[in-house]
Amino acid sequence: MLDKSLGDAIEPASLTSLDVDIFCPCAIMHSITSRNAQSVQAPILCPGANVPVSDEAEVTLEQRGILCIPDFVANCGGVLGSSMSRAGLNSSRVASVVSRRIETETAHVIDTARRRKRTLRSVASEIASARFQQMKPQYETSSPSRACFRAAVGVYRRGLIPGALVSPIAGWYFDKRWR
Repeated sequence: MLDKSLGDAIEPASLTSLDVDIFCPCAIMHSITSRNAQSVQAPILCPGANVPVSDEAEVTLEQRGILCIPDFVANCGGVLGSSMSRAGLNSSRVASVVSRRIETETAHVIDTARRRKRTLRSVASEIASARFQQMKPQYETSSPSRACFRAAVGVYRRGLIPGALVSPIAGWYFDKRWR
């Protein structure tokens, strides 16, 4: 028996046709397909799941004028936030940095895609690839300072350095890195 105080049950197949401002598929891969993409009513699709929209469905949504945020853009704050939390930063500081960074980056992707008349996914993929290529040499380069940093991170991850010693350094690092 369903407890009515929790709301009314909705058939999963009818979720896409709900009249909502933002639709957030968060359950499974390819929950939005070419079969149900036409029924999406929300003007914005912002996923929480990995690959919730098939390639064909994404094309359909874009053609219908639905803003379809790529999954790796929508979900990237989770990786950043968990890294910051593990480094000992408090939740309000993590939320502030993640929110500011994700808001700025998402707006940049949307604005660039509109200016260039391209899909959000193509622009976001291009930006991600360029950043990866830019950062790759830094992470592949050996230097005494990089070796010390990697060793310190490894020791911290093994629980041999207290978080109270790491969090001030982590705060400085993330502030410098994610302005």
